[in-house]
Amino acid sequence: MPFSVLQSTGQEPLSTLYEVIIEGAPVMLWLGDADGKCVFLNRRQREFWGVDIGDVVNFDWSSTLHPDDADRLFAPFSVAMSNHTRMETEARFRRATDGAWRVLQTAAEPRLDSTGQFIGMVGVNIDVTDQRAAEADLRRARDAIALATQSSELGWVTWSYETGATELDDRAREILRAGEDDDVSRDWLARLPAEDRVNVEDEIRQSIANGQPYNLVFRLNTPDGETRRIQASGMVEAAPDGTPIGGTGLLRDITDEWREEEFQRLLMGELRHRNRNLLSIVTALVKLSPTEGRSAREFRDGVVSRLLTLASSMELTQGVASGDFDVRKLAESVLEPFGKDAPDRIAIEGEPMQIDAGFARSMGLVLHELATNAAKYGALSRPQGTVRLDWRRGNAPDGARFDFEWRETCDLGAPATGQTGFGMRLLRDLVALETGGTAEWDITPNGLRYRLSFGL
Repeated sequence: MPFSVLQSTGQEPLSTLYEVIIEGAPVMLWLGDADGKCVFLNRRQREFWGVDIGDVVNFDWSSTLHPDDADRLFAPFSVAMSNHTRMETEARFRRATDGAWRVLQTAAEPRLDSTGQFIGMVGVNIDVTDQRAAEADLRRARDAIALATQSSELGWVTWSYETGATELDDRAREILRAGEDDDVSRDWLARLPAEDRVNVEDEIRQSIANGQPYNLVFRLNTPDGETRRIQASGMVEAAPDGTPIGGTGLLRDITDEWREEEFQRLLMGELRHRNRNLLSIVTALVKLSPTEGRSAREFRDGVVSRLLTLASSMELTQGVASGDFDVRKLAESVLEPFGKDAPDRIAIEGEPMQIDAGFARSMGLVLHELATNAAKYGALSRPQGTVRLDWRRGNAPDGARFDFEWRETCDLGAPATGQTGFGMRLLRDLVALETGGTAEWDITPNGLRYRLSFGL
C-alpha cells in the first residue's frame, strides 16, 4: 500500500499502522540501500539476528551467513543489485537466540525513487528450516521405499492435484514406458483405452469419497504399440471438505501373469470343449477305421490303437514345459490318429525346425483343433479328402518368423460361414495370446485354408 494511501485512510494513526503492518508482520522484512547495506529491519528480523533498532544501519548481515552458502546467496544478489531485478534464493543464517543455523528463503524486489533511480532492495525472509527438514525426511523415506520396491519390481508414483505434477521413480517410469523427458502428468492417462480411463477415474473418485485405498488394473498402450496390464494401488489425500490434494501409490506390471491366467482360462475352456467333443472325435476315428476285409477283433484293435495314439498325442502337447520342440515330431504325434489307416491323406511337408516350448504348446492345440474339425466337418470326414500342412522360417523387418499353413482339399458343397464357436476362437485367440502372432482362415467349397504366423 503506498504511503500516501496510508496517510489518507484517516482510520488509524500512522504509528499504529506501522506497528501493525510492518512491525507485526509474521515474516521478516528488510530494506537495503544501493550498496547492499541494511537500512531497516522489522521486529521479527531484528529478533532473529539479535539487532537493536538503533544499530541496524551499522549491522553487517553477511556476518551471520553460513560460509558454505556464500556463493549461493551472493551470486543472485549481485546480479539483482547490478541489473535492478527481482531475486529469489535460500541460504543458512545463524539465529542469535540459540546460535542455530536456519534456512531462510529470500525474495526481494528493486526499490526506485520518484525519479526512477535505483536506491536499493526491499525483501522478505521466511524461515523454511522445518519445511526443508520435513522434505528431506520425505526424500529419505521415499529413497528407502524405492530401494525396497526396486527388488520387488514395484514402481512408486506421487501426484499433486494443485500443480498437476506427477513424480515417478525409475521403476515406475519403466513400467509406464516413460522417458526422463516425458510429461507423464499430461500423457499417461491419454495412453489408456477409453474404457480403462473411465474406470480409473471412477475408482479414484470413489477412493476420495470413501477415504479408502484404491486398487485397480488397467491397460496401457506403450509407444512401441504393445498393450500392457498394470496394477495400481495406493491412497488419495483429501482436504476436510473433500477436495483432493494429492495421491501416492505403487505400480506393478502384471502383463505376464495376466497372459498366463488367460492361457490357463483358455486351457480350461479347451478341456471343457474337448470333453464335449470327445464322443464326436471317437465317432469320427471309428468311421475312419476301415471295416472291409477285417474281423471284429481286427476292427476293435484298430480302434483301440487309434484312441491310444490320440491320448498319447494329447498328453504330449499338454505336457510341454520348457526347451525347444521339433515341429515335425509335434505334428506327427498330434495327427497320427487321424491318418493312421490312410497316411496318404495327410501330407506333412514342413522344413526341419525347432520352436520354443511355449509356442509348441499352442501349436499342439492348434493342430489338434484343426484335425478334429477336419475329421468332424472337413476333409477327413470325406472319403477322398486330403490335408496338407507346411511350415517354413520366414523373414521380416523385426526378425525371423514361423509361417504355417494348413490346407484341406475336398468337396464340401456350399462353404460354411460365420463359424465363431470355441474351436475357431481358439485358433485365433490362443495364437495371439501365447505367441503374439496372427491367424487367418478361409472356408471355401474346396475346404479350409488356415494360415498362422508368429515371431521366433
